[in-house]
Amino acid sequence: MSVFEHFIRSGLIAIIVFITNFSAGTAYSQVARQNLQVGKTSIVVNKVTANNRDDARQLSTNDPVYSLERITAGLDSHGEILLNDNTHILVGPGADVSLDDFVISDKGITSATINVLKGAFRFVSGKSPEGTFKIKTPLSTIGIRGTMFDIYVKKRGATDVILYSGKVNVCTSANRCRVLSRNCDIVRITSPRNIGFRKFLRSRNKASENRDYNLVANQNRFQKSWRAPIKQCSDRASRMDLDERTNEQGEGNDRGGDPSHEEPSRSSAGNDPGDGDGPGDEPGGDPGGGRTGSGL
Repeated sequence: MSVFEHFIRSGLIAIIVFITNFSAGTAYSQVARQNLQVGKTSIVVNKVTANNRDDARQLSTNDPVYSLERITAGLDSHGEILLNDNTHILVGPGADVSLDDFVISDKGITSATINVLKGAFRFVSGKSPEGTFKIKTPLSTIGIRGTMFDIYVKKRGATDVILYSGKVNVCTSANRCRVLSRNCDIVRITSPRNIGFRKFLRSRNKASENRDYNLVANQNRFQKSWRAPIKQCSDRASRMDLDERTNEQGEGNDRGGDPSHEEPSRSSAGNDPGDGDGPGDEPGGDPGGGRTGSGL
């Protein structure tokens, strides 16, 4: 064998060894991530399933959940999950949620991405620093700054985000963004170039809102730490109606009109004991909130 042939053969062997080791390392890393426990279920109602590349399992209370698993819930089901950093997530009816890209060190969860592919999902921040979690939907990416919010992903990826506390930055794939910073505000994304605010929660017809947002009604079905403070939204709607009536009465008096003949309030935000808006149905939360977010 010539020196040249020996050199070529040695090089080929080195390349093969490198590729083999790299593939083995990648496979090991994938398996390690797949076997990385990131939390556990607290309560499972009806059928909630965890799927990975190898198998699927039906979840029960106190079952572990792992990175790279895809959690799905039936239409009459939900799962309340406690992550390692005390973040609370609620996989709601009809939801399909993927626990992707979790990185855990001796300091806890250092970064994580959760993909909400469809259905209803609630996020309540835990002990990790701001910026640790990123939430993705088919049409948006949500940056989190210590907060509680709901996500609803519907047909063709259309997404509504409802803020209950803190602040979130919602951006489309076309980099069109809105900042939610006032409690009960809603932003809707219908395409990469279409994002905007809707009327805040409880400022519209309550029955239609409960139908559109199936985590909103009857907060008592969830454990306390997974409940959203819906009453603050009803209070905000009541204050808005009071301000409008006051302004209308003032205009009527200026015109010499009779303010006793005002139209009844259009708000449907009354405290129906069965809808979860009443006292004792929420974990608390600041009923105030900052200014309405604006585009970045």
